[in-house]
Amino acid sequence: MIRKVRGSSQAHESSVVSVAWHPNSLMLATGSTDRRVRLFNAYVHGYEPDAPAGALPPNSTFGDCVIEVAHEGCGWVHAVAWSPGDDALLYTSHDGAVAYVRGPQAQVAVRLDGGGQLPLKCLAVVSERLAVGAGWDGGLLVLARRNTQDTWRQVAVLGGPSGPGASGGAALGAAAAGGSGGVVRQLAQMHVGGGGSAVAPPSPGPAPSGAAGAQPATTGHSACVMGLHVRRAAASAASRGQWAAQSPRWHVASAGLDGQVLLWDLSTYIGAT
Repeated sequence: MIRKVRGSSQAHESSVVSVAWHPNSLMLATGSTDRRVRLFNAYVHGYEPDAPAGALPPNSTFGDCVIEVAHEGCGWVHAVAWSPGDDALLYTSHDGAVAYVRGPQAQVAVRLDGGGQLPLKCLAVVSERLAVGAGWDGGLLVLARRNTQDTWRQVAVLGGPSGPGASGGAALGAAAAGGSGGVVRQLAQMHVGGGGSAVAPPSPGPAPSGAAGAQPATTGHSACVMGLHVRRAAASAASRGQWAAQSPRWHVASAGLDGQVLLWDLSTYIGAT
C-alpha cells in the first residue's frame, strides 16, 4: 500500500502509471502524470531482515514517501526502472527525456544528453551496465555505462525512423535477423477453433562481424511500443559480459500497437560495455 496523505506536498496528485520494486525490496518507485517520480519506503519492520545501514532515510516508516524528484520541464512520467547493483533509478517522461536518480537520499534528477526521438513509453534494464527504452518512435534506444559509478549514456537507436546507425554509426544500427544489433520478427500462427496460438522460435544467426554495412537494414515497430521483456538468461550472460554462441541470439523482446513482437540482438553492446 502507498500512503496518500491529504495536504502532503509528496502525495500523488494524479494517476500513477508506472511502478518498480527496488532489487532489495526496500523501496518502491512510482511514476505519475503529475510529472513526478517518487520513492516510497516499502520495508516492513518486524517481518523482514534488518535493512542495511543507510538504505533508507532515518525515521521513515512503511508507506512514507522518501523523496520526490523531477528534472526541469519534466512531463508525464511514463516508466521507471531500477538498475541492479546500485541505487540508480532510470525514468522516462513525455518531454522526450530519459533521466536517472541515484540513491534514496538523492534530491536531484539528472537528464541524459542526446535524444531527439519521440518520448519513450517503457524502459527495461538488461544488466547493471545495459538498459533499453522504446516508445512512440517504434525503435529501441540503447543505454550503457562502464560500471555502476559511471553515468548512463545513450549509445544507439535501433530500428528507429532515422534508419540504421541513428545514434552511433552504421555498425551500431539495426540489422537483419541474427546480425549484431539485429531484430527478429515473430508471427503468431492463430488456430481458429482451438489449439490457441504459437510463436515460432528464432533461429541463431552468424556471429557479429562489427563491420559497417555488413548486414542489411531493417526497421522497428511501425507504431508505439507498449512493452519490453528482458530474457533473463540473456541478462545473466550480459552481467558477466558473456554470450553463449549456441544460444538463440536475442536479449529483449518488444511488443507494439502494430501487432508485432520483435526480438532484439544486443550482442554488440554487451561486449562494448
